[in-house]
Amino acid sequence: MDSTLFNPVALRITLALCLMLPLGLGCSGGTTIEDGLTGVELTITSLSPVDQADIIGTSSNAVAFGPTRVPERPGLFAETGETVVLVVPPSIAGQLLSLRVDGLNDSEIVGSGRGEVTIVEGEIVPLAIALGEVAV
Repeated sequence: MDSTLFNPVALRITLALCLMLPLGLGCSGGTTIEDGLTGVELTITSLSPVDQADIIGTSSNAVAFGPTRVPERPGLFAETGETVVLVVPPSIAGQLLSLRVDGLNDSEIVGSGRGEVTIVEGEIVPLAIALGEVAV
């Protein structure tokens, strides 16, 4: 992992804050983390019950971070999905970030999904991933 790409401490803190917000767990609904941050607002949906998710990010075919499990302690995701904010350094602006998400229920993978987004400096760009069949 190239530590110049991502700050895992900032990533984990941001994920923890987003997933622990009261009344719905997520950062959706207009919650502001901080103006001027660079990152991804990731919304995860699933038809199967999910209580945690493992997120892996790659950029330029190298693992950029992860797997990162959110939330740290299992908690059933809302039927409408959950949203987390992944903060990345502005230096990767313009790069394509690929995310893989594995949804878990009782520590078993129940669904997987992938998505890509181009990072924009100073912006939190949205990405929605709907979990489908379990990836191998």
